[in-house]
Amino acid sequence: MIRSGGAEEEAGKNGNNGARSSSGEDEQSSLEATSPSISAHELLDGPQAVLADDAEMVEEAADDPVAVPAFPANPGPLDLARLRLSLEAILFASPESLSAARLSEVTGVSVALTLESLSLLQAEFDREGRPYELREHASAFRLYTKPEYYPFLLRLRQLKKVERLTAAALETLAIVAYRQPVIRAEVEAIRGVQVGPMLRSLLDRKLIRVLGRAEVPGAPLQYGTTKNFLDRFGLSRIEDLPSLKEFKQGRI
Repeated sequence: MIRSGGAEEEAGKNGNNGARSSSGEDEQSSLEATSPSISAHELLDGPQAVLADDAEMVEEAADDPVAVPAFPANPGPLDLARLRLSLEAILFASPESLSAARLSEVTGVSVALTLESLSLLQAEFDREGRPYELREHASAFRLYTKPEYYPFLLRLRQLKKVERLTAAALETLAIVAYRQPVIRAEVEAIRGVQVGPMLRSLLDRKLIRVLGRAEVPGAPLQYGTTKNFLDRFGLSRIEDLPSLKEFKQGRI
């Protein structure tokens, strides 16, 4: 998937064309007011670059598996170059971030060689001035467009406005992020208002998820953040959230 750097302002579904990656995903929301982070798949409409452009082809592929070329145990320079191209194609077409283990499984090479190839791939992007970059979030990798190309992606879809999370939704999301696992009653006690609609909206956007049920009378649902939340905010883990002390000191 291709995105621009910084925090989130995402729109649209399904992608194709030029420097873009995976197929569509749900309409995204901006989570910060800095440089937008947007997926070309969510901006563009059209067939997948790898020609897997509809569910029927995917189903056919499942029935008739394609033979994947194997890389030799001791790959030479040409093999390594082909591996980097393969990794780029996989990341370009994937609708989600992929871990090194998953990429290793797809390519059939070791995790160590996969990580080394990803590092060399990013160096190639920088050296050649490519319009996208490889980033790692939450131990998974994804292609992002550079911020300077964001206006062109928006123009292509003729988007006049990118949807943002409301202040109420952000407040609710912040409480869940810092207090998880948290039940609805706790969130409402902090905000002082009903938060049912906000929680449903955040669930729909895949920013929070149900972790289980609390061991209290009524066994209410407990909520926590998702991997998608980490990805949108550019965090590797939930512990990377700014501390309350930093907010009080005015460092945020």
